[in-house]
This record gives sequence, structure tokens and C-alpha cells, in this order.
Amino acid sequence: MPTSQFPKVVPTRNPLRSGPVSPPTHLDEEEQALFRSIVNEFRIDDAGSVELLVTACEAHARCRVCRETIDKEGMTVKLLKTEASARGQYLASLRALNLEPPQPSKRWIAR
Repeated sequence: MPTSQFPKVVPTRNPLRSGPVSPPTHLDEEEQALFRSIVNEFRIDDAGSVELLVTACEAHARCRVCRETIDKEGMTVKLLKTEASARGQYLASLRALNLEPPQPSKRWIAR
């Protein structure tokens, strides 16, 4: 007699979904392109991974905006802290997806 009265459930993908996951509309073009690139390259389609990817893209956008503002207006402690925090969130989200973070680009390196 089995030790459990419940049948074993095996998770499956939703067969009704057609095509790749679209990026959220609240993301800027650069982050939408990043979202599409990662989804297409790694076939991310489950809800948890998509949510982590959205979080990564939102953090990427915050970091990018901070860097652009720093380049334009100069460094402030608040901007530097926000940029560092957003970069950490971006990298942590990529690692949670088991993706290798890209090499830092020149635009993110403090001048």
C-alpha cells in the first residue's frame, strides 16, 4: 500500500501559451530589449522566473538612470548609494535565475 494517498503531481508547462513572453510595457526600450534577449536565449517562460527577470530589468533601469544622472549632474551620496543598490539587485536577480552576470560595461564604471 502506498505511503501517500495523494497522487504524485508533475508540473508541466501551460500548453495554451503561444509564443515568447512579452516584456512589461512599463520598462524602457533598453530594458525591454534586455528582457527579450534573455527570454529568447534562455527560454524563460515560468511565472517565477519571469517575475525575477522583471525585477532584474527594473533594477537595471534604476541603475542606468542613476548613472546617466551622475554623468549629467555629478556625484551625490544618494545617487551613488541608489546606483550601487540597484546594481546589486540586478546582479542578484540574474544569479537567482542561475544566469552569469555580464561583464561590467564602461557606462557603469565610476569615472
